[in-house]
Amino acid sequence: NGDLRVVSTKIEHPSLAKPLAAAAAREEFHLDFIPIDRQGHWDLNAVALAKADVLITTAAHNETGLLAPLAELEQRIGPQTIWCLDAAQSFAREKIPPARADFVVVSGHKVGAPAGCGAILLRNQAKTLPVPFLGGGQETGLRPGTEAWVLHHTFGAVCAQIDEIREENQLLRGFRDQVEHRLTHSWHGAEVLFGERPRLPNTSAITLPGVNGEALRMAIDVSGVCVGFGAACSALAPEPSPALLSLGLTPQEARATLRISLPPGIQADPLDQALTHLQKVGERLLQK
Repeated sequence: NGDLRVVSTKIEHPSLAKPLAAAAAREEFHLDFIPIDRQGHWDLNAVALAKADVLITTAAHNETGLLAPLAELEQRIGPQTIWCLDAAQSFAREKIPPARADFVVVSGHKVGAPAGCGAILLRNQAKTLPVPFLGGGQETGLRPGTEAWVLHHTFGAVCAQIDEIREENQLLRGFRDQVEHRLTHSWHGAEVLFGERPRLPNTSAITLPGVNGEALRMAIDVSGVCVGFGAACSALAPEPSPALLSLGLTPQEARATLRISLPPGIQADPLDQALTHLQKVGERLLQK
């Protein structure tokens, strides 16, 4: 109903942000946002978290790697608040989600399983909510339809090794820092978003001031190096990332922000070659 109070942020993944905005526009609930500034500070005093009926947050931002202040959020929300936590990015790279989260969403392909599988953990107050899907009685009545059991079996096997996977991902922190050091020293004026804040060990978002974003995309694509711009599911969209704009970046800065995500097992030599290509691209564009 329209009296329901939902709190979220403007850096949520489009798969959450767009349905939230659409439902709020239909006046199904009242939607507030926790402000997050360009330094990565969450202004938890700006909204009445203790009075929220639902809190929807991402544990780690997909475009910048910024980690949410989960411990502070847990302390601020009321006992009646239903906390929905998007752990797709963080589950394989950080510690386990807090037990207070009622919904925890995990995506299989972010863990190392095939695309098309994942999990929604329901606990605490989430267990008392009505099932939103109607249909057949598969999956013990939680949702209709027959599950892709081969994919989910693979997902379960991968999750059985989650501690080792997290340790392997944490080893990427040194490579991430190397990437940022080399590019910011060769790209004059380049800015690492949230460089001083807690972030995922494998993700960097770097903004090149004064560079045409479309030219940057084309030049990097020609170089053969795979990087991201905005959310991966909308990387080819001409509009600047709404999440980056909400953080205070200008449209030009948002278009000229590239996201570098390092995979487990990456080797030093291929990374060095990729960085050399990126350095040359940035230097050439910054000279124009």
